[in-house]
Amino acid sequence: MSLVVKKPLLKDAHGVTQGRAKTCAQALSYFGSQASGNLVNTMTGPIDSFRVEDDHGFALYHGRSGHDWAVTMDREGGKWKVSATTPSRLGR
Repeated sequence: MSLVVKKPLLKDAHGVTQGRAKTCAQALSYFGSQASGNLVNTMTGPIDSFRVEDDHGFALYHGRSGHDWAVTMDREGGKWKVSATTPSRLGR
């Protein structure tokens, strides 16, 4: 995950857990356990296309129930990292 996602996620988790969440893994575990909805992995296979403009991109893939999805990415330190907490469903 990119810093734009990790920093606020960890800060929020640290606050609501009275300092117990100290790592991104602990923050994700905490927020995942508190989720009111279904946490579903929308991917069913590989990324099908990757669109890039400068240091930002979109990973596009086909997912569950025939839906197409996109997730934003940022290049940090020469590596592509996810810069969103959830993917966006494309089309209807």
